[in-house]
Amino acid sequence: MTDRARFKAGLLLVLSLLAYAPAIVDGGFVWDDDQYVTDNPTLRSAEGLRAIWTDTFATPQFYPLTHTTFWLEYRLWGLQPAGYHAVNVVLHTASAILLMVLLGRLGIAGGFLAAMIFALHPINVESAAWITERKNVLSCFFYLASLLCWVRVFRIGAMAEDPGGGPRRLLPALAGLVLFAAALLSKTVTSSLPITLAILLWWSGILPNRRHVVYLGSMLVAGALMSVVTAWVERYDVGALGAEWAYTPLERVAIAGRAWWFYLGKLAWPFDLSFIYEKWRIEFDLATMAWPAAMLATLALCWTLRGRIGRGPLAAALHYTVALLPALGFFNVYPMRYSFVADHFAYLALLGPIVLAAAAVYTLRIRSPRALSVAAFCGIVLVLGVSTFHRTRIYESRTSLWRDTVARNPTAWIAHNNLGALTADAGDLDSAERHFRTVLELKPDHSEARNNLGVILLRHGRAHEAATLLREAAVLAPADVNTRVHLGDALLAIGDMAGAEAAYVAARIRAPGDVRALGGLAKLYLAQSRFDRAVIHLERLAQLLPDDPVVRANLAATFATLGRHDEAEIRFRERLAMGPDDADVRYNFGNLLASVGRYTEAEEHYAAALRLRPGFDAARQRLERLRAGNF
Repeated sequence: MTDRARFKAGLLLVLSLLAYAPAIVDGGFVWDDDQYVTDNPTLRSAEGLRAIWTDTFATPQFYPLTHTTFWLEYRLWGLQPAGYHAVNVVLHTASAILLMVLLGRLGIAGGFLAAMIFALHPINVESAAWITERKNVLSCFFYLASLLCWVRVFRIGAMAEDPGGGPRRLLPALAGLVLFAAALLSKTVTSSLPITLAILLWWSGILPNRRHVVYLGSMLVAGALMSVVTAWVERYDVGALGAEWAYTPLERVAIAGRAWWFYLGKLAWPFDLSFIYEKWRIEFDLATMAWPAAMLATLALCWTLRGRIGRGPLAAALHYTVALLPALGFFNVYPMRYSFVADHFAYLALLGPIVLAAAAVYTLRIRSPRALSVAAFCGIVLVLGVSTFHRTRIYESRTSLWRDTVARNPTAWIAHNNLGALTADAGDLDSAERHFRTVLELKPDHSEARNNLGVILLRHGRAHEAATLLREAAVLAPADVNTRVHLGDALLAIGDMAGAEAAYVAARIRAPGDVRALGGLAKLYLAQSRFDRAVIHLERLAQLLPDDPVVRANLAATFATLGRHDEAEIRFRERLAMGPDDADVRYNFGNLLASVGRYTEAEEHYAAALRLRPGFDAARQRLERLRAGNF
């Protein structure tokens, strides 16, 4: 790399770090980051690392190299988000530098501008500033590094070096294969690399030979196998299966056509970006089918005019189409539940249009005054950099992310649902209720929103309304344990003991160790004075929650009620060992001791209860009776 190239690479790094500074300094964990990092058990141990590579169900998606980077970083900075954000930004910038080097090797003009656009364009913020999208930035880095190796091996482009024969040709080929494997293991969208190589061979006028076929064929097979695994995991592990993904082939064509143009529009005008875009209605009219028709017409036009405008536009369009294919709607991906498009879907695909646009601008630059060219370049960099700087701010927290999403797309029901949960946790129940009601207006069959709204109403003391909503939620999602537990709580609050018991038991059948269901049943049986049943569930709770003082106190009091004094005393002493400053526990323990004639010890606990709560009249009366000898 020349000194000039090093300077450009350094400038790319500095500008990227400045543009992404809010994400690195203030960025937090947002949507899905819990599954990938904060609540991911595979990051905690060596056994987890083994599971990352051998168990497709151990991680949200089977991208073992991506999760291995998280595993390593967890050892470096634990759950401090700054480190994860910094690595994402550095990988993103490294890909931009590789793109610049690659275009130089290919002899394509405008490589520095293309790299700058890729590094600073706000459509890429979703990939670079969202920790979960490590899979995008990591796989792109390996994809471009592999592509650099193959450009040398196949001698593509005006500036490609001849690696010679024998080992000098074999080493870059082996490196290309290893880097391609690394890209696949980071994210399988990179399986399009051999097709991109074939496009580059055609663009450069090289006729494929036997060696090309062997290398490209082997990569195609490897990519296809990994793609099959990913598609299977997406359907049967992630859950991209059911009515929300049941589109006909013609509907998928309509989705693909509009999505193809959507990303090009966002690339050209990046000022109305959203974390979740409005989901289009698929209606078969002239306007809907015009999108795929226009896409095919554009590709056909590029083919027809290749003799006049060169092969570059068609090569760029083909790369864009092939790399975008997994996200065009032909294959089920889970985010299609919320929208047909997302900024991070186009991360790799947009390389083609960016390169084409940069080359076109560079061509215009040659015909323009230098001062005007420099001003235009600086203007592009400034606009994109400032836009990215502001866009990264939404990744400071879950709340900032969902508030921005709701502001830009009020129809994003998942944003309303998540924002409702966050505001409820913050104690703003009125705002939470409004968000959950909005979800049900947008998506009436959303069981989780019904459950969440039911919980809010229950906390407001509107138990009858809550019970109605939770019954509806249980019908929509009969296997959901949370809904069953909350339904039990609501029915218990309105006095429907039989219904509450049925709800809690249903939850226990689905999740035998669910402490909320156990606690609900224990509370129910205590309310019904069924102490023998209550003590069974309290003992199980004590096993599951050995450090919970409330469970221990309730178990002690229940044993005392059943006349099992020795067991009650053991539990009272265990509870006081957890913390001696509970007036009610002291009082109840005093009652137990007095009932078996241990008056001196009982007096000590009554006195302690009074010291802890001076206005505790029941404890004062018992203490006075003991001191008066009125046992």
